[in-house]
Amino acid sequence: MSGTADAYTIHTLEGGLAALSRDKAALDSIRAAIGRESVVILRDAFPAKLVESAREMLHRWGKTQPLQPPQTILDDNFYTIERGVSPRQKTLHYYHAYNLNRIGKLPGDLREICTRIFEPMRQFYNAYTGYATLPDDYDETGLKLHPQAIHYPAGGGHFAAHIHKKSPQEIGLIVHGTQKGRDYASGSTGFQAMDTIVDTDDLCRPGDMIVFNYGLLHWVTPCDLEKALDPRSLAGRWVFVMPYY
Repeated sequence: MSGTADAYTIHTLEGGLAALSRDKAALDSIRAAIGRESVVILRDAFPAKLVESAREMLHRWGKTQPLQPPQTILDDNFYTIERGVSPRQKTLHYYHAYNLNRIGKLPGDLREICTRIFEPMRQFYNAYTGYATLPDDYDETGLKLHPQAIHYPAGGGHFAAHIHKKSPQEIGLIVHGTQKGRDYASGSTGFQAMDTIVDTDDLCRPGDMIVFNYGLLHWVTPCDLEKALDPRSLAGRWVFVMPYY
C-alpha cells in the first residue's frame, strides 16, 4: 500500500477490495486518514473491466424497465431519473439512478456482476464500521444498504454541493466506472477536505474506490455540459455507491 498528500491518500491494493476487508492494519490506516478528514482512494479495488461491463449491462437493463418518478422509494430494483432539488440535501441535481435494493432478484448475468461489485463493498463497509449489514435485507437496527449505480449523463449530469448527516452512514463509498479523458471530458466528484479542494476524477481510474468521511462537503460538477443531453445514451460519468439508511 502507498499514500501521498494530506487532503487525499492513495492506497494501492494487492488482491482487490475483498482482501483489504481482512487486513486489520490497512483498515486502521484508512480509519486514521478518514479521522483526519482526508479523502482515501483505494487504487485497483476492482478490475476495470468488471465495472465497465457492469455499467453497460445496467444501461441495457434500465432500457427494459419502467421509468419511475423522481424520489421513488421502493424496496426493489428500479430505474429513475433524479432531477430538480433533492429533498434531503436541498440541492440541485440531475442524474440517472439504477437502484439495486434486491440484487438477488436481478436477471442472472446482471445479478452476478452486481454481486461482484457490491458484496465486497458491503464486506468492507462492515469491516470498517463494525456494523452487521446484510445483502438485500434490513439488519437488526432496521436499516439496510441501498446499492446504486449513478450515471451523470453527458450534457449536464451533476449534483450541487451538499453535506450528509454523518451518522449512521459514517463513510461514503464511490467506485469509479468511467475514465476522464476517454469516456467524458469534463465533470468530477469534488471534496472540501482539510481546507483543500480534492478533484477525484483527476486521481481515479475505473475500478478505484473513494472512501470519505460522510460529513465532508462534496459535489459533482456538470458532465460535458457543451454536449446535447440524450437521456438514452450511455455517455457520461458512472459511479457505484451504497448509502445506508
